[in-house]
Amino acid sequence: MSSRHTNSGPTPTLATAARTAQTFGPGRHSGGSGRDVPEHRTGEPAGDEDGPRAAQGERRTSRRTRQELRNLLVRVGTEILWEEGLATGAEDLTFKRVFERVEKSTGVRVTHASVIGRIWQNQEEFQTEVLANLAGLEMPDIDAQVVGALSATGALDRSTAEARWQAVIEVCRLGGEATFHGIVRSSRWPRWMGLWALAVVDAGSPRKRPIVDALLRAEEESTDYYESRYAAAMGALGLRMREPFTVRQLALALDAYAQGCALRAGVDPATSARIERPTGPEGTDEPWTLFAVGLEALVQQFVEIDPEWTAA
Repeated sequence: MSSRHTNSGPTPTLATAARTAQTFGPGRHSGGSGRDVPEHRTGEPAGDEDGPRAAQGERRTSRRTRQELRNLLVRVGTEILWEEGLATGAEDLTFKRVFERVEKSTGVRVTHASVIGRIWQNQEEFQTEVLANLAGLEMPDIDAQVVGALSATGALDRSTAEARWQAVIEVCRLGGEATFHGIVRSSRWPRWMGLWALAVVDAGSPRKRPIVDALLRAEEESTDYYESRYAAAMGALGLRMREPFTVRQLALALDAYAQGCALRAGVDPATSARIERPTGPEGTDEPWTLFAVGLEALVQQFVEIDPEWTAA
């Protein structure tokens, strides 16, 4: 997604503003593809829409290098964890199970002697590497849903300060709903949160360090992505940060808020109930989600109209 924006008059579409900046809806960055598919860090082919996937039917009789074998086993281990979830961490991810999956899917027969002392010292070290690889996958964001929700709203009036702020409210309402539902309905996001839960327990232990480091790297990349998108959105709508806040602080706050609301929604459907508010034309009622209401409140605390902004 390009961060270029053009102040070319009072009526660019909300879809254009969304594509420019992905509005104010946080999610995990996936390179702007809009697909709910994680990408791999191991150099192996990516999976399909059901998560990481080993290459089915891949048959190779030539000898693999140690690094190729490592990549293959980590990829297959990641596939198994993705399918089964993380309720018990990686304790059930044994070499035996991974070797059986590799032989079935690729025809490659692997033994304990091939890996213990040669690639990993023990099974626990392998499990940690698989968890760290899973933590480093780029989880999907919900950009496509947000753009789709906003594209149906028509023209965005930026002719006055009042009109620009009304546009912000509409972006929060529609973009917030698309963001929230996109996260809650994703089959991948709960697995990513499961990794965070595992990392929090004994986070200072040497075994957890690679997992924590991978999670933090992914979070930094996501924050960088949304910091630039929010800054572009503010430029397109004639907004600026309130003192003493920064755009990065806004990105962090929105991300944490979205994650917390989605966690609650996973066990409490009442959080998804519609709320009618008189935010439409001439005070007519419009449907809001609880998440979008809080999103608007956060934005109002961090952002204000830029009185010096002018359309190009």
